[in-house]
Amino acid sequence: MKNQLKCLRLFRSFHEANDEVMYTSIQQAQIFDNKVINLSWTSLSPYDIECVTLFLTCSPHKELNLFNCHIQDIGLRIIYRDLMSHNVTIKILNLGSNGFTRSSSSFINDLIIHCRVEELNINGNDTMGEDPALYNMLTHPSSRLVRLYMSYTSLSSPSAITLFTELAKGNKLKELDISNNLITDEACDVTATAMKNNTSLVRLEMWGNEISGEAAQCLVQALNNNNTLEDLWLPLYSEDVEMRIRSLQEQINENRESRGCQAKLNITWW
Repeated sequence: MKNQLKCLRLFRSFHEANDEVMYTSIQQAQIFDNKVINLSWTSLSPYDIECVTLFLTCSPHKELNLFNCHIQDIGLRIIYRDLMSHNVTIKILNLGSNGFTRSSSSFINDLIIHCRVEELNINGNDTMGEDPALYNMLTHPSSRLVRLYMSYTSLSSPSAITLFTELAKGNKLKELDISNNLITDEACDVTATAMKNNTSLVRLEMWGNEISGEAAQCLVQALNNNNTLEDLWLPLYSEDVEMRIRSLQEQINENRESRGCQAKLNITWW
């Protein structure tokens, strides 16, 4: 990772010096062969972030991993400014644990749509889940997002209601991780309704939230009208509650089989 950062800094220096031979050789270096820029756990200055974005505008890459790079909102603004001005495609974008706040949500949303991101990780960015502007990427006609990971983002029930309301309208997202947030029973009715209508989601992680056993049973019951969800992760409950949910799971799988549905529902408690 540090070697990649050194190469990116050199690339910028040679690019600014208009030394095409040298910066082209860096573009073609073996360290970038797999089209992945991985700088996770590397503290990045604004200058370093500009090195990254310049490289991306000159040498398309499919994955950018900036997990826990201490970017914060100011660094995200740099990424937004540079990538939005170029036709850059990034299939996998990991921006987890960078100290982003709610005010950065609209920038994330626009980046996802403009850069045609298919997988987004914003885990650990406290308060980011609280801005409704973030969820436009679930229904925007140009969005390609199919996997969204946003645990530890202080996602509350009102914001979860917004999320699942949007999810009910769009049928692109395949994986959603909203574990370890602030979701309560208040959001479960809307979640259940969304799952009745959604035809794309195959994995939903909701463990680590304050969802009661009764609300969880209602959510699982709603899956009788769903043919696509295969993996549901719920909080730990008493043995009695888990047995009732298991019984509902068996009924759902029997109903799916009778409808000729190949997907089976698996439930995990964590």
